Amino acid sequence: MDAKDSDDADRVIRQILGDSDVESDENLEFDEEEFEDNLPLACLLTRSEESEDEEQFKMPSDEEEEEESDSEEWRSDVITHNDFDFDESSVGLKVRMLPNKSALDFFELIFTDDLYNLIVTETNRYATQQRKEPRNQKTPWTALTIEEFKTWFGLYLSMGIVQQPSLVDYWGQSTLTNTPGIAAVMTRTRFLQILHHLHFVDNESEVAKLPKDSPDYDKLYKIRDLLNIIRRNIQGALNLERNIAIDETLVKFKGRVGFRQFLPNKPSRFGVKNFTLSESSSGYVWDLLVYTGKTAHDPEKGVAHHVVMKLLEGLEGKGYNLFVDNWYWYWYW
Repeated sequence: MDAKDSDDADRVIRQILGDSDVESDENLEFDEEEFEDNLPLACLLTRSEESEDEEQFKMPSDEEEEEESDSEEWRSDVITHNDFDFDESSVGLKVRMLPNKSALDFFELIFTDDLYNLIVTETNRYATQQRKEPRNQKTPWTALTIEEFKTWFGLYLSMGIVQQPSLVDYWGQSTLTNTPGIAAVMTRTRFLQILHHLHFVDNESEVAKLPKDSPDYDKLYKIRDLLNIIRRNIQGALNLERNIAIDETLVKFKGRVGFRQFLPNKPSRFGVKNFTLSESSSGYVWDLLVYTGKTAHDPEKGVAHHVVMKLLEGLEGKGYNLFVDNWYWYWYW
């Protein structure tokens, strides 16, 4: 195309634009609200959001890149861990249980005779210690036996299912609200007597005499022996599968203990906080650690490291896969 043809083409274009009804951009009236109403929701950004996006994706200057590179250093000491072999053949119950076994049979895997012996022995001991004073001798005390305690314990559990306003109401005479099954098994006086003397530790032992400011003082000394037997029994009943988890649980409790927690995000809100080691698939609690407040731990590694290492005692190097939430992220092997 020569120069003449180019000039003719420009002239034609100018004539077309000049004769057309199209107005220039300066004379156009633009309704921004009407335009935005016809846009998809994902395209609607406020001016503040657009400015934030522009700031977010703004390329850093050379000086900023140099400062960032100076503050961050690449490390070459990357630690890799070799996977451990895991024996799948040992997973599951350690005790053979037939299909026709009842819930009581599984319950007795945890509540064994040595647990009942501890409760009966310490309850009788505490009753004897209390009755040294004349004011506590008004009601005669008959030595508690394992069979009688099992009966008492069964009644106590049933009261959690059939609830009355108070304990004495279970022996009430009302034909509408009475529970004759409980009164037929144990008298009210005997039930309350066992409840009053129920004990799990010798009050005259050395551990009970330690002052509260002693570094060896245990806030759970009154139930420590009982708790250790339960922990030993739940560990002895089952071999864990490979995938395990550690998490916090809250046992609902509104009594008077110094380590009671208030967690507003939990369903119970008030209670005793426990750290539990559980099997991932079944949720079986294999071990637990009751939180009683600040404990001695390595300040460089924190409480989470102390909790994890305490619950994993005896499981190290056996090939287990541990899952935790983000509260434990900063502890390191």
